[in-house]
Amino acid sequence: QVSSLVARADGSVWVATDRGVAHLDAGSTEWTIYGHDQGLDSESVVHLYDDDGVLWALSINGERGLDVFDGERWGAAPVPALPPETLSDLRRIARDRAGRLWIGLSSGGTLRRDGREWQVHRIDGDAGVRDFEVGPRGLLAATDQGVYRYTHQAAAWTRATRGGEGVAANDVHEKDERLWIACEGGVRHGANFVESESEELPAYDVTSVAEDREGGLWFGMAGAGLARFEDGQVTHWALGRPGPAVNDLARVVAGPGGALWVLPVGRAGVYERRPDGTWQ
Repeated sequence: QVSSLVARADGSVWVATDRGVAHLDAGSTEWTIYGHDQGLDSESVVHLYDDDGVLWALSINGERGLDVFDGERWGAAPVPALPPETLSDLRRIARDRAGRLWIGLSSGGTLRRDGREWQVHRIDGDAGVRDFEVGPRGLLAATDQGVYRYTHQAAAWTRATRGGEGVAANDVHEKDERLWIACEGGVRHGANFVESESEELPAYDVTSVAEDREGGLWFGMAGAGLARFEDGQVTHWALGRPGPAVNDLARVVAGPGGALWVLPVGRAGVYERRPDGTWQ
């Protein structure tokens, strides 16, 4: 089962799985698998993060939870030890525009590295983080209680929308100062958390949103395939059309070279949409 993907500028792809980290070099068809023997703390890897060329791996149910890759092996990250009580709740990692490292917890709140220790920053009590977005106006967190933003001015997590309380947000993307939110039940957008103005946009459980290099927005859905939205027009890929051979999609990732990567739910493997529009 795959949970996260990093597509790097050199054409290589790194995938987080429940059996370690899989790596594919550009132009290669053979995957390299990294596990305990290659330095990972736990093979239950939930998130990979490319931190300006440094690759981080976040894993659960291990002894440290956070590893970095040195070019050959994985090893302990050069940061303070994570609080032991959080090691089964790690979900996402990101660095904000001020350079501070954050970890989202599935059981509520976030950890932020402050000097030699991690500080807990709760989100509206116990909202569990599902994803981060490093937006131009602060760090965004998609949570099971909606979308929140952390700004240095407020020095706290505050609700990023007027409305949407209690609606689970799986992912969020900020485009032209507008939020696009992948929710259980459809796509919401803007500060008022309204339903999309396009009736053709998915009303299913939307798991992920990503922007391609042409400015189009891609939405992955649970049980309903893939949709692309641009200039008010929607193109929908479902089982039986060119595209992923599954309808149940967990994540969509836009790569730096124009490729699009799709991660299915509960399956090993990923799908790639090349810049010329063909799939493999």
